[in-house]
Amino acid sequence: MDVFGVGFNGAFNLQANLIIQGLRENGIKAEYVNSMKYAYSSVESLYYPFFSSILFKQRLPIRENMAIWEVGDTDRVRPDVIDYLNSYDYRYFAPQSHYSSNTAYRNIKAEKKVIPCMIPHFDAPMQHRYDLFVNAAHSGERKGLDITLMTLDRLWDEGFRFRALMKSIGKPDYRREYIDLRTGFVSYEDQMRMMAECDIFFYPVRGGGFEVPILEALAIGMTVAIPDMGSWVDIPLKKDDVYWIKTNGATYEWPYGDMIHCGNMIDVDAESAYEVAKYALENRKSVNGKPYFEHYAPARVTKMFL
Repeated sequence: MDVFGVGFNGAFNLQANLIIQGLRENGIKAEYVNSMKYAYSSVESLYYPFFSSILFKQRLPIRENMAIWEVGDTDRVRPDVIDYLNSYDYRYFAPQSHYSSNTAYRNIKAEKKVIPCMIPHFDAPMQHRYDLFVNAAHSGERKGLDITLMTLDRLWDEGFRFRALMKSIGKPDYRREYIDLRTGFVSYEDQMRMMAECDIFFYPVRGGGFEVPILEALAIGMTVAIPDMGSWVDIPLKKDDVYWIKTNGATYEWPYGDMIHCGNMIDVDAESAYEVAKYALENRKSVNGKPYFEHYAPARVTKMFL
């Protein structure tokens, strides 16, 4: 494998560059190729993420030496997507989690390898300035932001006192008495420093996608609370590294116009979310983040390709 083709958009940029870093650390000649701008013939080995690539968008033939990596997690894709993926013989298809491998991609005939997202080592000592970190970057319903705010409002009204730091794109304004709001784009390093100011990452997320903030929070050593169903259940190295919010299955479709990822929303139990948040505020975990940096290091993860 001499050439490594990478297509990316938005939040996938860091992961694309980590793949290149990891391959180079394993002695592989890896070059960045923006697959939406370069000719199909420029890319020989792998597309990342697949559904953003020119290969998929133009339904080009998948060559035998190609490996396909799709970073977006979901539990369902359109049948014609599966038909396209099954119409060619290629090396393997690599989803990000066992959850999506066993649901959305269960009928893909190619060999499947689950290749998780990666995290570069970054020293971000805990600062303990805030009790909670709230992720409101985008897709609020899918991220469970309504449950987060409903839970925290209830706790505040019941007399619990805490400070929360919210990362938001700025609209709408979720400002509360207990929230400090930071808006705009931040780098990976600034995101890690921001999260390290907080003790707890309370994240009642409903839908798969790109939930690398869970990994970042665990690597920092934060107390993490997440639902017990979804692609993110793969991320904790030990079950007791996180607090689990109960769920009631997957109940309705994502309310977005995405014709490729047409997955389901997970029904996060609101009462369980409240109980877990309250317990986490009173019982903060001390998670060793070092194993997360080691397990999800670019060199280790990309070695799975080789």
